[in-house]
Amino acid sequence: MYPLLLLNNSHKAVMKKAIFRFVGIKQVKFFEFGDMENKKGTQQKKIDKVYRYFQRLSS
Repeated sequence: MYPLLLLNNSHKAVMKKAIFRFVGIKQVKFFEFGDMENKKGTQQKKIDKVYRYFQRLSS
């Protein structure tokens, strides 16, 4: 949550430009896994979202 509020996700922009584009990777998908220790049932939803994303890629 900290990067989103205070840095406006600048960590994603830096990684995309400085790392991924430098080595030729143009499409990048980020998954945020913060607050996974919270016991409100959101952990499984986040994991399922990532799982579905990679299932679509392999189809």
